[in-house]
Amino acid sequence: MRSILLITLLIAVTGLYGQHKAVFIEPYLLEVSAGKTTNLVFPSSVKSVDRGSEDLLAAKADGSRNILHVKAARDSMRETNLTVILTDGTLYSFIVRFNANPQRLNLQFGNGDSSQVAIYAKKVLLKKKMFEHLIVRHSWVSLQLLGLYTASDVLFLQLGLQNRSNTSYEIEAIRFFIRDKQKTRRTASQETELTPQYLLGLPTTIDAKHQQLGVIALGKFSIPDNKYLALHILEKNGERDLYLKLINSKLIKAKPL
Repeated sequence: MRSILLITLLIAVTGLYGQHKAVFIEPYLLEVSAGKTTNLVFPSSVKSVDRGSEDLLAAKADGSRNILHVKAARDSMRETNLTVILTDGTLYSFIVRFNANPQRLNLQFGNGDSSQVAIYAKKVLLKKKMFEHLIVRHSWVSLQLLGLYTASDVLFLQLGLQNRSNTSYEIEAIRFFIRDKQKTRRTASQETELTPQYLLGLPTTIDAKHQQLGVIALGKFSIPDNKYLALHILEKNGERDLYLKLINSKLIKAKPL
């Protein structure tokens, strides 16, 4: 009788847990510097903060329960992570990278925009390929732009990274610049760096003989005809950097979501 009761209990528990599937929470991409403070504004009070490294500084703003100040302790800070838990139980996860001049210093969460960007990014990840030939290669590693989409003044880039080499490809940084098409000796070249608003599906390491799909979201920007958007993926401790140029005639082909 006891064995029958035990089996019944196990079946009930197994069925209960089988109804719940794991949901992966994709981290936000956050860039910080040692000379500027980044402010994170949350919809409710911050309960706990966990820093992945002592090189990252994080503290609540004086007189406020929902604002967190974040800063790099030194210029040589390596990539780390940050976990913030609010009093309502909501978890925010960040991949934190050093940037001497971050473009966005104030980020507000919980007003619907951030969560909506994540929803759009997941839709873009499942889209069919738009482009065939927007691809760059370097030493058996390739980067391909698969699609361009737009929603709520956000540009979503659907990307494919493939590593056909026998060694892993470790990403040090993913950077975007608006640059001049032509450089002359008489005029100084100007460039503007854009900070990605959201990143989905791109790990820090692509194993040998593996490929990975990902989506990067960029906030509202404009490019005149004499400039282009440059995407840089830098290899850590290596020389297989990937560089993709996108002119305005390509960017305007972005499909609405």
